Amino acid sequence: MCLDGSVLPRVMKCDGGRGLQRWTFIGHKVGGKVEGKLYNVAVGLCLSINQTGKTFEAVLKICDQPSVQTFVFSN
Repeated sequence: MCLDGSVLPRVMKCDGGRGLQRWTFIGHKVGGKVEGKLYNVAVGLCLSINQTGKTFEAVLKICDQPSVQTFVFSN
């Protein structure tokens, strides 16, 4: 399964990395973790999180909101 970068990102069957499923991670190492943004090459936007009350929704937005666009990866 792959993350598809349509208006509302969703998990779908992989298409081989073409089009809306092509992502670039823009990040840096912080201690033992890596943090940064997930940038969708096809639409030129970053994965972001909208919060309404207790509900969270994945959306694509211009890459200028670090507080809701920074993801941390650790092992």
